[in-house]
Amino acid sequence: MSENTICLVGNVNVGKSTIFNGLADKGQQEVICPGTSVSYYTATIRGSEDTLIDPPGVNSLIVGSEDEKVSRNLIFNKRVGKIIQVLDAHNMIRSISLALQFSEFGIPTVFALNKDDMAQIRGITVDAEKLSVLFGVKVVRTVAREKQGVNALRDALTYSSVPKKLLDFPEDIEDALQKISRFLEGKSHSPRGEALLMLVDKSFMKSARESDLDPVTIRKCEQIRAALEEQRRKPIDLVLSELFMFHATRLVSEFQQKKPVLTTPLMTVLGRLSTQLPFGIPMALLAFSLMYLFVGKFGAEYLVGFIEGRLFDGFIVPEVSRLVGRFGLPWVVDLFCGEFGLVSMGLNLAFGVLMPVLFTFYVFYGLMEDSGYLQRLSILLNNTLRKMGMNGKGVMPLIMGFSCITMAIMTARMLDTKKERFVVSMLLSLGIPCAPLFAVMFVIFAKLHWSAMVVVFGTIVLKIMLAGIVMNKLIPGRYSGFIIEVPPLRIPDLRPIVHRAVIRLIFFLKEAIPVFLFASLILFVFDRVGGLDAVRRIADPTVKWLMGLPEHSVEILVMTLVRREAGAALLDQFFGQGYFNGVQAVVMLIVMTSLLPCVNAVIVLFKERGWKQAASIVTVVIPTAVITGAIVNFLCLQFGVTFMP
Repeated sequence: MSENTICLVGNVNVGKSTIFNGLADKGQQEVICPGTSVSYYTATIRGSEDTLIDPPGVNSLIVGSEDEKVSRNLIFNKRVGKIIQVLDAHNMIRSISLALQFSEFGIPTVFALNKDDMAQIRGITVDAEKLSVLFGVKVVRTVAREKQGVNALRDALTYSSVPKKLLDFPEDIEDALQKISRFLEGKSHSPRGEALLMLVDKSFMKSARESDLDPVTIRKCEQIRAALEEQRRKPIDLVLSELFMFHATRLVSEFQQKKPVLTTPLMTVLGRLSTQLPFGIPMALLAFSLMYLFVGKFGAEYLVGFIEGRLFDGFIVPEVSRLVGRFGLPWVVDLFCGEFGLVSMGLNLAFGVLMPVLFTFYVFYGLMEDSGYLQRLSILLNNTLRKMGMNGKGVMPLIMGFSCITMAIMTARMLDTKKERFVVSMLLSLGIPCAPLFAVMFVIFAKLHWSAMVVVFGTIVLKIMLAGIVMNKLIPGRYSGFIIEVPPLRIPDLRPIVHRAVIRLIFFLKEAIPVFLFASLILFVFDRVGGLDAVRRIADPTVKWLMGLPEHSVEILVMTLVRREAGAALLDQFFGQGYFNGVQAVVMLIVMTSLLPCVNAVIVLFKERGWKQAASIVTVVIPTAVITGAIVNFLCLQFGVTFMP
């Protein structure tokens, strides 16, 4: 057994691979199992020398497909030292059934309780402390797609422990297990666990011939298995599968509570109508209008106006300027409070602009998700997306793109064909605004005429639809069916939504603040050495004459390459200072949204799609952004549009 080898296990589609990407360093490798088409991934865990392996998901160690058998054998042939089992918080019975099976192997384990946010939508509450006491292992709550709990999960590996055996087998099965286990003593890293597999799977027993067991011992094990099956008059794998599921159902009731989802006959009718085209489109427009009022008006106008205007511009920046001014060095004042100052730009953009708007966006997004409407919106858009070369599953990565482009590109692997994965990755790169960028856009829309929002989002939607239709025609391939779990439409509970919004906001700020400060410092130094002026001269024909943008667009584009929302926040600041007019602000928003996503997303794009596909995406995205901006600028000038209120 290798103590430094850690294996991620879990049911299919439980978020295991997303957690793997969160734990792993950049040196991930794909390994093809010999003689099969099944592959798994290996990497070193960030901050340690431990090896992490990510085999395909398994729904059972007892009964499974050929792929699951390959994955199961891989787990035990690797002689893993520890296990991270990813549990599905909104489908605990199947996860606990698998946990009971793994407990027979006596391997130190940590539980990652994933999809807790989805469980709350369905009215399910899992008591992690009771679960931990019940199995005697550490339980860490995670939301993999938001990277929540991943660092805590890595730290918890130090406290891994062998789970308790919570299932007492019937006497005849226990007797058979003990007899086979005795043959394996000293010849197996987990005698009881491998005895269980030999008891239920003939192919696994046959593979034991290649181990230290002699043919006579193998024959005795086969006789024990045959006698038990004859006595039971039923395949042993089915007997044990039923036992594990029965006891899992009993155990789950000890730590899980499920309250009825608050719904009404009216909500049931609305839920049905929201997926039908004649009624669904007006309901979608109403939902986006409410988002504009809550995020755009309340978050962008009121909250940003108070924090950025009164707190930062009216108090913090002047006070910091006064304090650092005592050094008598003008460049120090500029470093903290100048145009690209650490306080006046870095902290101001993070806390004064992004924090209030992003919080309101997360709350509204949570309301859409917990009410069950987001899933219905996916169904409503399904037929349209089929015309764009995607199967119905493509709806989910695109919707997830509004949360995080990086994670959305990763989840494109859930699609079945290369064509679908390429199309989704292209559309995500072409113009899906992630949550932070989406939120800051509303800050700028609040200062413009409502038609600015219509033009920006209309242009994005039109461009994505045209790109999808063209790719569907040019790229050969097919799309498969679309199956999605749809919860009842209900009135959501606001408390967990606000709680999750706060957690997401804290996580974002921890990651974004150092980036904002670093980007501000780079721009400050770059401007001091004359770099921005040089870039302005080079980019002047494209930026000024083709797209009609002012020279300050260069700074925004540089910030956009670091983080999209950083560029948008800087655009808001420059717009307030009068450097941009309404048309230029709209064109800049369209160009920023159409340019490549943040650096992290670009790295993941090359990793997931490979150099050839990723390079083709980059080659298309950048010119498309420039051409789109030029067309919008030309049309606005021709029709005399200003977008000013």
